[in-house]
Amino acid sequence: MSAAGSNPAPSAADPDQASSRTDFHLTRGLAVAALGRVAPLAGVGVLAVMVVSALVGDASGTGAAVALVLAWSVAVLGGVLTLVAAVRTIRPPVLARLSADGVRVRVLRGGGPRTVSWADVRTVRRESLRAGPCVVIELADGRRSVLPERLVDEGGAALDAALRARLDTAHGQRRLAPGDVSGGGGI
Repeated sequence: MSAAGSNPAPSAADPDQASSRTDFHLTRGLAVAALGRVAPLAGVGVLAVMVVSALVGDASGTGAAVALVLAWSVAVLGGVLTLVAAVRTIRPPVLARLSADGVRVRVLRGGGPRTVSWADVRTVRRESLRAGPCVVIELADGRRSVLPERLVDEGGAALDAALRARLDTAHGQRRLAPGDVSGGGGI
């Protein structure tokens, strides 16, 4: 399995890599934090429905109806937000998708170009920026896409390695293994 855990990990020498893709997901920690913030809202909404129902009882009128509608609205909104956060925790959104054509950054805003062709990539490197450790995809025209490592569920090292392998394959290169270089030969 790949670092993303959703598809086979193609090696740099794999000829089938051209037809495969590798996904890197948004970290689950963000979804868990959102879940922790919205779940109490659902609880408060249910509590509000119970309290308002008990206070209003059999009373009729516009005030009672408005209070019940407001309480139910808070309960339903909290429930929907909790469900969305739970789904995002179980199945986090794709942060970056690597394919034979290039890289597509899907969730981030303001991190540089969202779609990058391998032909446009000059280098891939890990760098410490204001946002913390990041994987930087530098383009030939000077622009760059920045992916903070703390947002990558599979880890910055795995993203960096996959980007480098894809870039090498796209440029027709391969990484040398330690035993591939002989020490004594010459021309």
